[in-house]
Amino acid sequence: MAAAVEPLLQKCATLSHIKQLQAHLITAGVFQFYPSPRSKFLEFCATFSAAGSLLYAGDIFRHIAFPVTNDWNAVIRGLAQSHQPADAVAFYRRGLRVLTCKPDALTCSFTLKACARALACNEAIQVHSQVVRFGFIADVLLQTTLLDVYANSS
Repeated sequence: MAAAVEPLLQKCATLSHIKQLQAHLITAGVFQFYPSPRSKFLEFCATFSAAGSLLYAGDIFRHIAFPVTNDWNAVIRGLAQSHQPADAVAFYRRGLRVLTCKPDALTCSFTLKACARALACNEAIQVHSQVVRFGFIADVLLQTTLLDVYANSS
């Protein structure tokens, strides 16, 4: 199902096109019942260069009754790449408190990248401790990201 959504996303050139595609996905039942295409859609919105698309991704996320980890990751990734990477760290913290989905190695990686961009060493240390606690410390991508964050924020 996600493979069918990707070509449609690539044709979206404006925020208006994204909203039209979302309306189609909702009426077709894809958005509510198939988390994989929904996550792809959120990731596209969160990383799309059109003005307002990141805010739109956040609005969509807040209206998902039962978000999955990939939904959360998509928004964190977009926020980490934005002009305000500290917002990704705040979104991660809020998600730990209120979401039923659990973080994975990518969640932590995107958050650590945001810490590096925001020069947020204290927050990086906290996320690092969570990486250890969640059992992700053997993940090579996370090890590389941890090296990067400490090199950039120290």
